[in-house]
Amino acid sequence: MFSLEELAALFAAVGDNTVSLFGGILGIVFTIISIFLPNSSQRRALLVIGLICLMLAPIYAWRDEYREHGANQVVYRKAREAWQKGKENAERSFQDQLNAKNQELRNKESENVMLKDIRKNQQIALKPNVSLSFRHNSADGAGWRMVNNGLGPAIIQWFSVTIDGQPYSDWRSFGSVFGISDYLFNIPGPGTQFGANASINLFFVKPSPHFETLIKNYSRVEMDLCYCSLFDQCWLTTNKYTRPTKSDSCKKKPDVYFRG
Repeated sequence: MFSLEELAALFAAVGDNTVSLFGGILGIVFTIISIFLPNSSQRRALLVIGLICLMLAPIYAWRDEYREHGANQVVYRKAREAWQKGKENAERSFQDQLNAKNQELRNKESENVMLKDIRKNQQIALKPNVSLSFRHNSADGAGWRMVNNGLGPAIIQWFSVTIDGQPYSDWRSFGSVFGISDYLFNIPGPGTQFGANASINLFFVKPSPHFETLIKNYSRVEMDLCYCSLFDQCWLTTNKYTRPTKSDSCKKKPDVYFRG
């Protein structure tokens, strides 16, 4: 049979992780043995020890389960804290990226507005203003002049001349209508750049018998000029009006335009 010292050594030798299992086994064994022993102090001792082992088994099992549960809770809490921190960092990173992108868009928008303002100011600062007119005086003569009163150059696109609605493509045929062969002229050909504050005589005669002829017939003549700025803004001007009118483009040319 087992003595009390042997039972104590057995309990001491059992590790913490096997206490519940062996405690339950020993409790069952001691209880069964005590049943078959004669009524004595040894029987009672085995019975008490068996019952104690049976009671300790679930206690140790519960303690281990509680410890494991606590450890799992710690792991879960740390994992959740790490996940929450990672989520916050990700959200903060995303928000920072979003703010940076919004700031970039605002900067770009401001830059575009600034560039538009600069371009608009340049368009105003370099806007040409070309006019066609008939001038005459007894000292210099008579004829048509082209003047750029604007601040920027004009790029000539096309120039047309008509007498009573009949188009002419050169000054020789134009002058022959009035019997004029001696004249001063300039040709505003396509692609010609006409500078700011510039002026030229398109068709001009010095004081002579032809001087009076032009004065009497100048209202029969219509001259049209289409020109653009350096920024592709275009205008149509004529000797019939003092101010140019805005044109979408100068691509639509008359059937007959001046070539010289």
